[in-house]
Amino acid sequence: MISVILVQHNRGDLTCACIDSLLRFRPTGYEIIVIDNASTDGSGEMVRRRFESVQCIQQANNIGFGAANNAGARAAGGDLLFFLNNDTFALSDPLTPLGEYMQAHPGCGAAGIALRNPDGSPQSSLGRWPLIRTEWLMKRGRGLYDPAEYASVDWLTGAALCVRREVFESVGGFDEGFFMYFEDVDLCRRIADAGSARHFIPSIEMVHVGGASQSAGLRPAMQLAYRRAQRRYYAQHASPLQQQLLRLYLGLKAAGGIVFGSCERRSTALGILRLLKEK
Repeated sequence: MISVILVQHNRGDLTCACIDSLLRFRPTGYEIIVIDNASTDGSGEMVRRRFESVQCIQQANNIGFGAANNAGARAAGGDLLFFLNNDTFALSDPLTPLGEYMQAHPGCGAAGIALRNPDGSPQSSLGRWPLIRTEWLMKRGRGLYDPAEYASVDWLTGAALCVRREVFESVGGFDEGFFMYFEDVDLCRRIADAGSARHFIPSIEMVHVGGASQSAGLRPAMQLAYRRAQRRYYAQHASPLQQQLLRLYLGLKAAGGIVFGSCERRSTALGILRLLKEK
């Protein structure tokens, strides 16, 4: 069975639309679990009213994306855990072919699917392990995989990520030290270290509304959250040289923001400098 796990913090309308899009194709052998991360707009109640068969678990506080997904995994009964952003929409049944693929590829510990922007353009949903060079290339649309390499990739986005329960539990699930950002890359890295493959399945597609944004387009608080998570990932998985290069890059970027940026950009830059002083 596939356990679909959705995390929401407000915007229950998106969650309901996502669930509707899945149910439209009448899949079999699945369950849907929604983790409501302390919504303030009644989103949890909205989901419970609309879908009696959906298990909606209410959190008293916003515990973060990874921690909420871990809570969903603990409540799940499936042998496959499909972590899905609540702002995704199915174009066709993704659950049946996803289950069939995982059954046919027992060495695959985690699988991702193709995501598209609302206008139909492709959205980046996989990548190389983060290093200064690979991050720079990927942000410029370079360094991505050739389709012939899809059977074995480094990381897959957590916006639509299927993980075998046994693999997920063996690596300890999501690292809850990542509040948001990089938790999916970190999970894939630990899955790789445990010897399980990560596959990308381009034939299964969904629309993802919010996933096209990069850190430069985020609100200041989200930019700082992104950089904090980036530093945590590098501290855990990158070489000392890569860690120093990241510090240098962020320091130069912050300096440029202070000297040449707008008031908002200067505020963000000062926040990054304070972040660099943290251990």
